[in-house]
Amino acid sequence: MMEISEGSWKTIEGRGNSTHIFADPEFGQVAFMGTMKEAGAPLLLSLRLRVELGRITEVESVFFRPGGGGPNNIADMDKPYKPEELWFKSIPAGGTDVAAGIDCRCRRLFHGSPEE
Repeated sequence: MMEISEGSWKTIEGRGNSTHIFADPEFGQVAFMGTMKEAGAPLLLSLRLRVELGRITEVESVFFRPGGGGPNNIADMDKPYKPEELWFKSIPAGGTDVAAGIDCRCRRLFHGSPEE
């Protein structure tokens, strides 16, 4: 097990311009997906935390760097922008078209098109 202060946590310089935060209070989890800065270059971070009894009990993170196995347009993702209103809507129990829209946008973000 790694300590929070080890690995990429030592090399990350700060947050980039792209930030999406998803909270699931019913299951005590929160996720972050956005850009970060490392050695002056952008990278994409997906992070999930689980909180139980007020303490972080799980941390799961995935990093995508330019030239790696993730999206090729990380620098474009880091440009300042205004997120679509869809990202700010809560999804009611049972799901809706909002959930399908978010799923489609997530696929596009990682694969370049909603069909992949």
